[in-house]
Amino acid sequence: GFLTDETKQATHERLDYTVEDGQLIRDFFAMATDLTDEMEHKMKLAGNYFLRMTTHDYFEILPYIAALVINFLMLISMHKSVDDTTTPTFKPAGFQNAIFVLGIIQLVLNVCILDASLAMNGPI
Repeated sequence: GFLTDETKQATHERLDYTVEDGQLIRDFFAMATDLTDEMEHKMKLAGNYFLRMTTHDYFEILPYIAALVINFLMLISMHKSVDDTTTPTFKPAGFQNAIFVLGIIQLVLNVCILDASLAMNGPI
């Protein structure tokens, strides 16, 4: 829906259910302006392709997949250095660059997800 659970709960709590039926309906419609503003804002955001895409579950899984691939690449490519230093070596050497690029991709994906979540769930 286009109303957050917090808005629904706040609306429910603000209404006085002890009054006669006509007054309850009038009170509800008096609050309708705020509700329609929020719904219009959510509909406008839902029309944004970037926000729709980055808030789907399949997109939110991508950073975890990137982390798993990074860890797997590190497991198969990191070796102890020949001269017994604490700096590991990567064999093949290109895996170090792949791990770095995947780390950047993971960071960008997480920032996109955070940005979209804040836009969709933040105050109007």
